[in-house]
Amino acid sequence: MKFLVPFLLLISCSISLSVESQDELSVFSQDDINYVNSVQTSWTAGHTWVSSLKLKEAKGMMIDFQNEESLNIRYVEEDISAEAIPSSFLANATWPSCVTPIQNQGSCSAGYAFASTAVMAERACIVNSRYAGVIYSAQYAMSCSTATTKCSGGSVTSIYNWIQQNGVCLANCQSWTGSTVCNSLCDNGTPLSLFSVKDVFSYQNAASIQNAIMTNGPIASSMTVYQDFTSYTSGIYVYVKGGVVGSQAVKMFGWGTNGNVNYWVCSNSWGTTWGMQGYFLIQFGQCKIEQLGIGAMATARPT
Repeated sequence: MKFLVPFLLLISCSISLSVESQDELSVFSQDDINYVNSVQTSWTAGHTWVSSLKLKEAKGMMIDFQNEESLNIRYVEEDISAEAIPSSFLANATWPSCVTPIQNQGSCSAGYAFASTAVMAERACIVNSRYAGVIYSAQYAMSCSTATTKCSGGSVTSIYNWIQQNGVCLANCQSWTGSTVCNSLCDNGTPLSLFSVKDVFSYQNAASIQNAIMTNGPIASSMTVYQDFTSYTSGIYVYVKGGVVGSQAVKMFGWGTNGNVNYWVCSNSWGTTWGMQGYFLIQFGQCKIEQLGIGAMATARPT
C-alpha cells in the first residue's frame, strides 16, 4: 500500500505533462491534414494560420459561452413544410448591397462580437437600403461590454442583451484593434453615436433557420470547433479528426445541396486567408450549428 501513493502521483504527473505537451503542439499537423484528405473527399484540409497555432493559443480564441441570458428574445420553432423551402438560397445574392466584409478577430476570442454586429447590420439594410454599407463596431461591442469577458469569450445572446441596454457605435467610429480597453470616444476623438437592436429571435432547428434567412437575412450561430476545422480550405465540412478546441460564433446566410447532402453557407471572422476567403460550407447537423441561432436587427437607440 505504501507504494500506491507515489505510483498514483507519478501517473497524475504523467497525465498532466501529456496534456501540457499537447497544448504546446500545433492544432493540426501535416500528418493530420494528410489523413483527413486521404479518408474523404467532401472537403480539403490544408495549413492555415489557425491550424498552425499552438493548441493552447487556439483554445484561447474560441471561448464562446453558449448561454441564453434573459433578454427580449423570442424563440421560433416553426413547422415549415419541406416544399416551402428551396434546395438552395443565398442572402448575399438576394441582397448583395447588404453584405458585410470578412473580418479577422486575431487571437481575441470575440467571434460573438463579429457575428452579432454583422447580422444586425445586414438585417437592417435588408429592411431599409439606406443602411447599405453600414457596419457596427465589433471593437466597441467587445471592449465596452460588461456582459462578456471581452477577449476571453462571450455569446451572441449576451452581447445583444448588452447592446439593447447600452448601444453600439459604427465601425468607422471605432475600428478593430483587439484592445480590451473601452474607449468612450471615436478613434478620431469625436463623440460616439450609439445604435440598439430589436426583433431578437432564437432559432433552434434547420427549418426555422432557413425560413428566417429567406425572410429577414442572416443569423448568428455558435458551433463546436474541432481541431480539423481549423485546417479547412474548401468543400463541405464534416468532422473527421481531432478533439474539441472550443466554440465559435459565425454568420449563417444560406444553404445548398450537393447530391443528397445539404449544407449551410457561412462566414467566419478568421480573415480572408482562412477557408474560402473567409467563407465555409458545413453539412447540416454538424457541430451543433443549428441548435442556437440568433437573429436581430439594428435600430436607432431611443433617446
